[in-house]
Amino acid sequence: MELLQRSSKLFRHFHLSINTSYPLKHVRCKRYSTKRGESLNSKYNEEQRQKILQHLNQSTANELFVPRVMLMQRAVAIQQYRSTNGQFNSISDVLNISGIGPLVLEKYCDFIIKSPEVLAQEKNDIGIKKSRNTLFNPKLSSEELMKINTVIAIDLQLDRITWAKIDRDLVLHDWSHALIHHSGYQKFNHAAVLEKLQEITQTMSDGDVFVMENKLFRISNLKVVPFALNFRVLEAMLLTVLSMSFNKNMVTSKPNDIGNYYGLIIGGERVSGINLLKDLFQNKSEHLNCKISNEFRTLYYKAENVQQEYYTNSLLLANAYHKLVLREAE
Repeated sequence: MELLQRSSKLFRHFHLSINTSYPLKHVRCKRYSTKRGESLNSKYNEEQRQKILQHLNQSTANELFVPRVMLMQRAVAIQQYRSTNGQFNSISDVLNISGIGPLVLEKYCDFIIKSPEVLAQEKNDIGIKKSRNTLFNPKLSSEELMKINTVIAIDLQLDRITWAKIDRDLVLHDWSHALIHHSGYQKFNHAAVLEKLQEITQTMSDGDVFVMENKLFRISNLKVVPFALNFRVLEAMLLTVLSMSFNKNMVTSKPNDIGNYYGLIIGGERVSGINLLKDLFQNKSEHLNCKISNEFRTLYYKAENVQQEYYTNSLLLANAYHKLVLREAE
């Protein structure tokens, strides 16, 4: 009874993140005119143009990446374009890359031409503001963060829970999942679900902080509403059970913030991050540094495609919390 009461109180504090906008139709791709490219070239003097081109031609994706200015996906696209087509001869050449328009490029160029000291400080300030102030809530103090040795990141779906546990050295210690229902379309029995969640949490290893990403539901018809409501109830139940079972910090991120950090949001929708994990397995990843044993790699490859996606989500979330919060605290 106490658990149900706490769960209901927690649920009242949750906002139902529902976007009722319908998918855009008949969207036309814009072809940027030569004039807009030329105006961008002429905006900067020769010294500034050389500085911008040097940065675009010689920087790695990690160095090109700037939170809220140049997303990681665009930074990777610049690096890939450069390796295929050679170095940029003019600033306007960057407009040939899909997803980078004049406004984005101009904002990025303005950012580049600042002095190295100002550039580094602003990039750091932007990253800290994004990660510490808005990305994860509630905000933990520096003292609390320094005491955290292990992070458990949870990917919650209507029918299952997937979690990844990493330490401060980014070593993966646990990568598991458990079914809540055999189908996400099964009738939602609150008492049975609560009992199942308690069973699952007993199989989970302990951690110093639990991280979970709030999901965003796009509702195009009323049939989806019950699923969204059931998910919010499930979310509140899980956080309550974890809080009572482990008595540790519970942290959540806003919808799509993690996707934006990894450059996985395209057209307002999140795309698969499996390719990022494949790059990690091949030692090619520039922003995933987790150390995964052969045992866990085998577990991943044996999983069905849907479960591979959930494994990926949990690991990306754990890596983001480590990089954006724990590393900053150090």
